[in-house]
Amino acid sequence: MNLMKEDIDETKPEDIAYVYSGYAPLSVRLAHAALQGGQAWKSAEEATKSLPGPSFDERLTSSTGPGAGSRKTSIVFILGGATFTEIAALRWIAKKEGITLPPLIAVRDER
Repeated sequence: MNLMKEDIDETKPEDIAYVYSGYAPLSVRLAHAALQGGQAWKSAEEATKSLPGPSFDERLTSSTGPGAGSRKTSIVFILGGATFTEIAALRWIAKKEGITLPPLIAVRDER
């Protein structure tokens, strides 16, 4: 996972690293890889094996009801808190990937 990017154009961003002026948080890179699927997720899955604790990947689809499959959204759960910048990056990814509904971001912070 490439967390640092040197050549960032903040006027026309092409990568999520622009939100941190060249750094992309691991949480956001993993969410982006999950949205892209395929090879991007396979490399991210390898990276998650070095993290402690279990992980899972669940994809839900709806094939019934009005408008089934016409609108996409994403749900991201982050345990341990998230910064406003990470949330902004997740919203940017959703827009860039053509997700029509804003992402649902759930954060659990231990206090």
